[in-house]
Amino acid sequence: MSRRQTLIAAVLIPLAVLGVSPLCLAHAEEDPEPMPRSVERPAPIPTPEWFDLDGHLRTRWGLLMNLDLDRGLTPSTGQPIFPVPLNGGQLLGGADARVRLDLGVHVGQLVAAHVRIDALDGLALGSTPEGFPADRWAQTPWAGLGQVAPSTGVNAFVDSIKLEHAWGEVMTPVGVLVFGRMPLPRWGLGIVTGADEDLDDDFDHAVDRLGFATSLGDHILGGSLDINAIGPTTATSTGGTSNREQVDLALADNLYTLSLSFMRLHDDASVSRRRVAGKPTFAYGSYATFRFQQVDFPTYYLGGIASEDATFTDADAVARKMWALMIDGWLRADVGPLRLEVELAYMHAHVGDASLVPGISVPTLRGDQVGAALQIEGEAVTNTLWLELGAGLATGDPAPGLGVAPPVGQVTSRAGDLDGPQFDLSGDSRIDNFRFHPNFRVDQIFWRRIVGAVTDAVYVRPALTWRPAKTLEVALSGTVSFAMQRSSTPGDHPLYGGELDLGLNWSPAPGFVARVEGAVFVPGPGLNNVADGLGAKPAGLARTVLAVVF
Repeated sequence: MSRRQTLIAAVLIPLAVLGVSPLCLAHAEEDPEPMPRSVERPAPIPTPEWFDLDGHLRTRWGLLMNLDLDRGLTPSTGQPIFPVPLNGGQLLGGADARVRLDLGVHVGQLVAAHVRIDALDGLALGSTPEGFPADRWAQTPWAGLGQVAPSTGVNAFVDSIKLEHAWGEVMTPVGVLVFGRMPLPRWGLGIVTGADEDLDDDFDHAVDRLGFATSLGDHILGGSLDINAIGPTTATSTGGTSNREQVDLALADNLYTLSLSFMRLHDDASVSRRRVAGKPTFAYGSYATFRFQQVDFPTYYLGGIASEDATFTDADAVARKMWALMIDGWLRADVGPLRLEVELAYMHAHVGDASLVPGISVPTLRGDQVGAALQIEGEAVTNTLWLELGAGLATGDPAPGLGVAPPVGQVTSRAGDLDGPQFDLSGDSRIDNFRFHPNFRVDQIFWRRIVGAVTDAVYVRPALTWRPAKTLEVALSGTVSFAMQRSSTPGDHPLYGGELDLGLNWSPAPGFVARVEGAVFVPGPGLNNVADGLGAKPAGLARTVLAVVF
């Protein structure tokens, strides 16, 4: 081989490895005057310029007394309305923990990625001990030295670490673009989306969303598309197809939500400045959301993760023809020492065929639901004492039970039930109860823990907040609740009862928060067990929250 051939071979071999054809160079060598070429180099991958990390470590400790109200068993399930001690008595207790990490990775001033990780979320302290299950070193829990991490299917129902959110944010010249799995943003007072995130929250919702928002004068205009659910895909336990990218096998069964919002907002600093200047501040907005699904494969999700390995055909489809439209309006006015805030929501829903069995159709379900909340807060003593009057309304359905979270498998409701389905395929095709978001809390016992969320009710809630120092807050509130539909209550009476809540929030050092709370609920005749002749009795609660916030 000549020296020239050796040089060419030395050049072509590495180029061929990189995917460059030798014919290109051969042609260039034959051309006596090759045309100059401009080589486009790929843009360098930018490195993150800064990070932010927020989160908390939370533990909660509590004692619950008589939350079943000593009213006996419900007719449909044969169970009390709240768990009771296994060895008798009235007292239940427990402690749990959570670590939450919110990481933001910022590439310049315009691009960012956000991630939320929850660890040991809701972990009952004292659970998952060594010896559960037994091993050679600890064959019983009392022979172990401590705890081990939760692991799905081994010693817990969920893993110790969960990736909750992963989404991107880009500031474009005309607005903000967001995409990925992100937190459900708060709207208004939060009767639909939940109030502002709190250390003591239990419900964190993520949405798979593509959204865009831009300014329009002094207002913000936003729109989004959510993919709420999909059906069968190419995923299987054996790895599916040769391509790891999962493919949706039926686009028509996807559940989507389209939203459009229009609002005017002011941050707290702006409100404070205008208050000092004696100027009123008004914030308001409205949004509409439309959810729809054409067909459904109920056997897919009813089968759980095992259905990923199943084969589906058109025979497994149900013509769902579901759609729901919700319109929500919100207004806040800050005038001097007063804050008035109101939110009103209306939803109409239509389910053409609610069947869960392919080949069997059921009557169309419809619903018209209305929810509203009002808060009026006044500063009685400057920076020390605040008075608040809250009220809310959630429409009900005349079917027995309240319809917040019916037990799985319960298909009908009976008189005397506290909860249950609000429709009956044998003759009741309407679902008219509006359910507040469970993170919109008005009390500690009845709505939060016994029922789960406000529905089928009118409530009035006066509250007093005293802040004697920047690090200390004492709050006292009382809630009286009445049913919108008397027939929904177990006792066939409109009065649910009244509750008194007392809380102390103390932050003696930056980053440390301690809360102490107590509550007493006095049930009304609406919660009596008429069939067994048992009257509902009072319930109590005492708990504390200890947290490190960063």
